[in-house]
Amino acid sequence: EKLLEQQKAKAEQVKLQVEEWMLTLPSRMQRIVKYRYLEGLAWEKVAMKMGRKATGESIRKELERFLKEAQ
Repeated sequence: EKLLEQQKAKAEQVKLQVEEWMLTLPSRMQRIVKYRYLEGLAWEKVAMKMGRKATGESIRKELERFLKEAQ
């Protein structure tokens, strides 16, 4: 039971760190990360939500480039 409480506390800490990190991203990247990783949508579904004639592959590459530049 104590271990479970420790794991829950750690998970909450990670969640807060992710939320803080998300706030540092441009709004477009926030939306991409939210749709893909928090909502679990496939890249094509993310592209549909993003609009502007985006494709799943173009959205995936856009996020990949952004993360590479952020390093």
